[in-house]
Amino acid sequence: MFRRVGKRGLVRVEATKTDRVGSKVFGCRLRSVGDGRNTRVRIATGANASVLFPTAEEMANAERAAKEQERDDKEHECAAKEAALARISILEAELKSLRHPTGHRRRR
Repeated sequence: MFRRVGKRGLVRVEATKTDRVGSKVFGCRLRSVGDGRNTRVRIATGANASVLFPTAEEMANAERAAKEQERDDKEHECAAKEAALARISILEAELKSLRHPTGHRRRR
């Protein structure tokens, strides 16, 4: 970890072999993610920097997934309503068949 110290410029203030370091400037921890050429620095929060701040792509994916879930929920709700209406129609037909043409119930 380097910090700008007066006229001395950048000075190493911390050396570690862990994948996380604290940042006073950002008020969070920075975390190394990935291996080799795919290593990236990510902003992390939570206990032990266990929660990565989402990238724009991750946020877009989460938003897309939430919209898909909402659409699926609405489709399920519509299907349930249609099934309930169909059941009501069947029960109404059964009730109608139990009534005598004069409007009185038939005795069983």
